[in-house]
Amino acid sequence: MAYTVQQIKAALKLYDRLKKIVPTVRQLGYPTAHTLYEWINQREATGGKFPNIEPRGVKKININDFVSLRIKTLRYIKCENGK
Repeated sequence: MAYTVQQIKAALKLYDRLKKIVPTVRQLGYPTAHTLYEWINQREATGGKFPNIEPRGVKKININDFVSLRIKTLRYIKCENGK
């Protein structure tokens, strides 16, 4: 299951307050204990940057560039199909 950055932050914040895995999971109703362990380990491994780091291979794109590219693609498809 995918979690939002806000959900991950909330879980880590509650864990930091309670200092216990199972009560954190029970109170929130998510994630699994295994997933919370992974988030804690990732936060420690990144020096506290997790979950604010961007996943590898993800490139941010300007929405205007995306729309422009989409319009060009649709025009190209229309021209190719119109022949």
